[in-house]
Amino acid sequence: MEGKKETLYYFGLTFVSKFITYLLLLVLANYFYISEYGRASFALAVFNVVYFFMLIGLPDVFVPWYINKKDVNSVFYFLALVTGIFTVIGIFVSLIYNWILPLVISLPFLFFYLLGYSIFRIKKQYHLLKISDILFVLLTFIFVYFFRESGKFGITLGYGLAYIITGIFVFVLSRKEIIQIISSFRFDLQPIIIYLKKGFSTAMVVLSYLFLGWIDSIILGKLSTYENVARYSIASPIANIITVVPLALSMFLLTRISEVKKEQLSSSIFNRILRLSVFFSLLLSILLISVVNIILNIFFKQYSDVGIYVTILMTGVLYFCVYTLIATYLSAKLTPEKIVIPIITAALLNVILDILLIPQYGLLGICIATMIAHMAAFTLLTIRVGIFLKFIPVYFISLLLLASFYLGYYGLILIPLSVLVMFIFKLIRLNDLEVIKEVLLKSLNLR
Repeated sequence: MEGKKETLYYFGLTFVSKFITYLLLLVLANYFYISEYGRASFALAVFNVVYFFMLIGLPDVFVPWYINKKDVNSVFYFLALVTGIFTVIGIFVSLIYNWILPLVISLPFLFFYLLGYSIFRIKKQYHLLKISDILFVLLTFIFVYFFRESGKFGITLGYGLAYIITGIFVFVLSRKEIIQIISSFRFDLQPIIIYLKKGFSTAMVVLSYLFLGWIDSIILGKLSTYENVARYSIASPIANIITVVPLALSMFLLTRISEVKKEQLSSSIFNRILRLSVFFSLLLSILLISVVNIILNIFFKQYSDVGIYVTILMTGVLYFCVYTLIATYLSAKLTPEKIVIPIITAALLNVILDILLIPQYGLLGICIATMIAHMAAFTLLTIRVGIFLKFIPVYFISLLLLASFYLGYYGLILIPLSVLVMFIFKLIRLNDLEVIKEVLLKSLNLR
């Protein structure tokens, strides 16, 4: 029950984090020129891709690696070495592009941020994960607003300072475990190689998520305009709101499946988590898409035309809400290599479609490419774990998102209809909702 309650706390705190994130988006959208924001978004996308490969396996492989008592010391010192190398390279690059220096300096702090993040997940302290995220977003909001007159440098400085301070905060909270790892020096290549193989496999699913924002932004910046990068940087985070559902559920799934040894129980937990993810993700999607134009016209007037792009992207994210949990499940079982072929296929499809569609259709092209790639990943991974037939109805219910956009706020009437449809297709069951009810009542001390 502890893990379930912590997951619930994580879910609630995620909405606080998202609220502050959209305050930050308001600042970025209204206080910076579109071209300046586009350049900064491009730089942040590159930075995110760099640290993703630099700190491969944190936290998705590191958590089950630690729980199963593998050699974490060698892995730590290897990742620390790689971080140092990338930081030095970044300093030389910043001699040419000096406005990215704050991001480069933040890399070592980001290492400890993600290491501490992993430890929080191991200890099932999911509330600390979100408190750290909230601190980061809040600090970014404050610093970016304070340095808003400095253009793109103000944005990178705001993010850099937020990473540094949050990294220190997370290190302090997890210092006991980190110091314990540091105190025993080991650099054995064999476990490092095994870890990297597992990390590379797990990285494939994260790579697909990168195409939803970071890498797509880079490709868009090269094949289109920085103005389109800025518009995409508004549409994508709005579409990403529904990821709070699978990301919260993944906290519980990764740790729980790593602990459970009985295959039948493991499979039962996995299938229930998938059903809950589809159920809540779809309802949240319909709610948001029905009012997206109202939100854009009130808060993002410069970007009031991106509603259709949000809808297309969110349709892709709905598929992500299923297959990211499949990847989490396989990672928890330390078999992430099963993810590789499906995700590489989807990622390559995304790149090919980007190159074909962006020159002619611009922002619309990249959104369609991303949605199709997510559908491909969903299809291949559900087939891979033998649950494709159970989740075929997801293709049909995803059409409700497009319908809700064209209905406007009248699209809200589709919410009860979608609940009925999901019960008919067995994408949700009464006992699934009873589990949620029980956790809620116990969390509120009502039972």
